[in-house]
Amino acid sequence: MRKILLVAALVCLYSNNLFAAYGQVTTTSGVQVVNGITVTVSTPAGRTNPAPATVCGYGPYFIGAGTGNPPGGYHYDFTPTDKVTHLRISVGDLHREDTIYVMINGSFFPITPAMVALGACGSTVPTLAGGKVVSTAPVSVVTSAVITIPYGPSFIQSVEVLHDNLYTGGTGGSTYKFEFNVDSCNQPFVVTADSACRTRDLNLHSTVYPNTTYSWSSTATAITSNPFSGNANPTIASLTLPGHNGTYTVTATRGACTYTGSVVINVDNTPIPVTMSYKGPKCRGDVDTVTGVSSLTSGGTYWFGLPDGSWVAGSALLPGKNGVILNNIQPADAGVYKGVAVSTYGCPSDTGQITVSLNPIVKADFTADNKLGCSSDSIQFTDGSIGNNIWYWDFGDGNTLSGTNPSIHANPLHVYTAQGTYNVKLKIANNRCADSLTKVVSLTHPLTADFSMDDDSICQGDSIQFTNLSTFTPATIPTYEWFFKDGSPINTSFGPKHIFNLYGVYNIDMVITDYMGCKRKATKVLVVDSIGSASFFTDTVICAGQNIKFLGDYSTIGGTFARWDFADGHTINDLFTIEHAFDKPGVFNVQLTAHYRVCPDTNYHQNIYVKPFPIVDAGPDTVMCPGGQPVMINTNVTAAGPGVKLLWNTETKDTTGFIIAHHPGTYAVTANLDGCQSTDTVVVRKNCYIDIPNVFTPDGDGYNDYFLPRQLLSKNLTKFSMVIYNRWGQKVFETTTLDGRGWDGKFNDKPQPEGVYVYTIQASFANNTNENYTGNVTLIR
Repeated sequence: MRKILLVAALVCLYSNNLFAAYGQVTTTSGVQVVNGITVTVSTPAGRTNPAPATVCGYGPYFIGAGTGNPPGGYHYDFTPTDKVTHLRISVGDLHREDTIYVMINGSFFPITPAMVALGACGSTVPTLAGGKVVSTAPVSVVTSAVITIPYGPSFIQSVEVLHDNLYTGGTGGSTYKFEFNVDSCNQPFVVTADSACRTRDLNLHSTVYPNTTYSWSSTATAITSNPFSGNANPTIASLTLPGHNGTYTVTATRGACTYTGSVVINVDNTPIPVTMSYKGPKCRGDVDTVTGVSSLTSGGTYWFGLPDGSWVAGSALLPGKNGVILNNIQPADAGVYKGVAVSTYGCPSDTGQITVSLNPIVKADFTADNKLGCSSDSIQFTDGSIGNNIWYWDFGDGNTLSGTNPSIHANPLHVYTAQGTYNVKLKIANNRCADSLTKVVSLTHPLTADFSMDDDSICQGDSIQFTNLSTFTPATIPTYEWFFKDGSPINTSFGPKHIFNLYGVYNIDMVITDYMGCKRKATKVLVVDSIGSASFFTDTVICAGQNIKFLGDYSTIGGTFARWDFADGHTINDLFTIEHAFDKPGVFNVQLTAHYRVCPDTNYHQNIYVKPFPIVDAGPDTVMCPGGQPVMINTNVTAAGPGVKLLWNTETKDTTGFIIAHHPGTYAVTANLDGCQSTDTVVVRKNCYIDIPNVFTPDGDGYNDYFLPRQLLSKNLTKFSMVIYNRWGQKVFETTTLDGRGWDGKFNDKPQPEGVYVYTIQASFANNTNENYTGNVTLIR
């Protein structure tokens, strides 16, 4: 509900300001001026007070202590013009035997619970008995209290704070702090009203002061009398429109203070009762909508009460309709729904209601009974659903089953061809509602055959360890069969070790059988290599430098490579037949080693005896002139032993250590030592010809700048003539000088062009022989 709130204008007969804080009196006897007000303090007749004290920060007044527990107290006097209206007495050191009360203007003033609060000490608020503060805490517990007294409408002229001890013989007492305040007529005064709704009652409110009279008046035409005056919070029954529209004013009088406030009332139309409806009944899990319709045209709010007693604001659904959307409706959502329309100004309609129900529940449920097999598994499904006549099964392996025949579709038996975990979903329905349920079914009775071997290849006669890696259903004991296929019996151990005495390639099988008799087989290939061999055949005696053939023989089963080592720094791989020559004489231990991937390497070796060759030297090549003096050719033979025989290629087959050459030519001599032969040759050239170049470069660089063909083998030249022609037959150079430099490539001191030139040469030698030459020479610049 909305309240109309107005802060009323205040009318006060006095202009004194309200003090910002209470004034504290501290003297225990005599006169004290506090905040401009004169206070006279004395001890009432018949009462005795001990020396001042402070407990819990409250003092200096100490009353009710001492031997015999004499009653104590203090008296305070004010004047009426001081306008004292409020007191605050903060009491400390309250014990079980202490009682505190107050006299104002000579009369007992009853203290109410609203005036008492817990002080700075203790944890228990003292109780009241007959308008007095009484501590009921245990004797050993000390507590405190703050007593705030509003007084009026008259002003306080005298105050007595008194103490009585409930228990004789007690020695305790109480301390307190005394404060006062004045009334300046500036207290806040507020006037409000609840929502003003047609046909509804109107509640008016104003600030409630003690000892105050209230008088109301109104400008509304429907108010012909003032039946609600004297009440701070009156009620006007059954508002009409526009009769109760107007200003309502209240005057509050408290002593010398007068407060006035008013509130303007504009009566609003009350919405008509809400008409409730809903779309259902729906099925569990569906969406339903509860709607309400009233006379609200714009603004305002619909409120809906739910079955659990709570209220929520509605949502706009359609023009003129409001409601609550029930998502995923459940049985707990069924029940009575209420609706109230509240206008913009807070006027509520009468409550409408409707009972929301659901369609009969359809609930899916089923059980699964596993039936395990070797090649496939099956599950017997049993339907436990309620309220349905249609079934749809999704078995989680890509297969489904649906229909309305209970004998076929309610309790199917399904075969699974592979082990695993499957999400089986059952959907059910009737003519209105549907439901589904998914369960996880597990078909896991693993059986796999697997094993490993120390190696995939071994040597003939070696053993190998087999490691079983099979899997099977936990808490069961399978059996094993090993088939090595080498003629040995079946092995039934878990992880056997076996020796293979024959080489070959074996397909090793291991078969595992589980508790249901199901079998699985694993196969791995094992290669058993043959023990290797190596040998070769060859000549054992040869001459250095001669080729020798080796005929090798070695097993290639399981082999990686075969290596020949000729003991002279040379090796070669993977040849059965090979030829080799030894450059030096000596004894060479030739080895053939066959290397195998598994089996040990095999080696065969044999000594080869290499005989040395004799070294024959016939000397350097030489020259001679035909018809001149003959040349002697001597031999120098170096041999590893005696018995070297010589043979020349002369017509006479000379066997001496030298020969006489009468003609130019090539002379060869062969030295033979125990069948090992070596030959040397000497070339005897004629010394009576000249060396003619075919190119020269007259470019002034100091190389080949002249054409003169007599620089080689021409020491016996006695007469010389050379003529050079260009390609047109013109003579460009001629000389007969024996020691000249030759042609410089010029004619009449002019450089001739590049090209081919023709020369003719006539030469005579000291042995009376003549030679003529004609040829071409190329000039290049």
